[in-house]
Amino acid sequence: MEFQFVITIWFVKILTLVLRITKKGRGTALPGLIIEKYFPHLIPYILQKSPYTILITGTNGKTTTRTFLSNILQTKYKVLQNRSGSNLIRGIVSEIVSQTNLFGQLDFEYAIFEVEEASMPKITKYIKPEQIIVTNLFRDQLDAYGEVDRTQRFIQQAIDSSQNTQLILNGDDPRVNSMSVGNKNNVQYFGIKDKLIGNFNYEGKKSEALPNIEFAKNIEITNTLGTKFKYNAQEFHINIPGYFNVYNAMASILSALNVGINIDDIRTALTKTKPAFGRGEIININDKKLHIFLVKNPAGLNLNLDLLKNIENINLCLVLNDNTADGKDVSWIWDSNMEILNEYNLNSIICSGTRSEDMLLRCKYALDSENFDAVKIDEMKDINNLLENIRKSEENNYYILLTYTAMLELRKIITGNSLNV
Repeated sequence: MEFQFVITIWFVKILTLVLRITKKGRGTALPGLIIEKYFPHLIPYILQKSPYTILITGTNGKTTTRTFLSNILQTKYKVLQNRSGSNLIRGIVSEIVSQTNLFGQLDFEYAIFEVEEASMPKITKYIKPEQIIVTNLFRDQLDAYGEVDRTQRFIQQAIDSSQNTQLILNGDDPRVNSMSVGNKNNVQYFGIKDKLIGNFNYEGKKSEALPNIEFAKNIEITNTLGTKFKYNAQEFHINIPGYFNVYNAMASILSALNVGINIDDIRTALTKTKPAFGRGEIININDKKLHIFLVKNPAGLNLNLDLLKNIENINLCLVLNDNTADGKDVSWIWDSNMEILNEYNLNSIICSGTRSEDMLLRCKYALDSENFDAVKIDEMKDINNLLENIRKSEENNYYILLTYTAMLELRKIITGNSLNV
């Protein structure tokens, strides 16, 4: 088995090199896909090579939580992570294989993997993680997951098969905090004590007081759209836009404390953390600043729209794709609260993407007649045309809310690198 594994490593490393030289991809998922198809018997062997392992799952916030936590742990340790965000089993297999040396050895103390919800029971079949973090459970792509109850069952299966694992769960989300846990001493909950909690619209009956719950308090949105909050009387400052990232920060704080990281080191690392791609990052084209926000379900769209409503004279771009990775069913935009646009100080709206007409129609229904007549609204299906229009405009800042494949496409056009296979 070891010999076959080493031969596979050599093959994968050569394949990844060829992909990058030919600019056909970055090798973040294809090697794992090949192993899944042709060498599936190696998957348990590969996954079991993972060191102290932390799995992060949930509908929203996986990437940002991984980014926070990896930056914290990297102050002391070498950390393996699926940095590209390829969160299916093939992506995690690819990451482990790509980081081994030519003799099949890994040199890491910790592994942090964000995992797509339906892949959780497949991963925990082979990896017995030391920690599982569950960020939240919202309605997501209906054509991929169906009802949220089904997604909840996937995560419950993973928890059931990880009896000795430390669980770090969102205590404010009834669907998460109601999950059955085998050992109540192995579970911690995180939440927020702030009026902003009303913006999250969690599903399910509000839970009774939970044991072992840690709260973020005194949340304050800064003028850069970052957030300040207090935890255990200490002030934390995160520079990634979005007050919803307080949840992700709290999850990473509890996780890091469990492995013995000093609270001062945690606070410093959180402050220094920059946005993961598409999660509030700023991309410059010429003299223009593009503020990029990934949205993929009603909850994410609502929270980002609420965050941006206080921007003066905002130029808003809404880019909706319906490729497989986005979900073919785009009806979720009608479940979102786009009527909040009437509270904006809007300068312009541009609708783009493969389903730009659907987004344009949604805007027409969302805006009242006075705002609809006053705001400049355009539709540009092709993202290249959108960027060309931005380059020629006299405006300096654009706030772009876009689905997953649109984000990859836009980034590849601008930088030549989509960070994905």
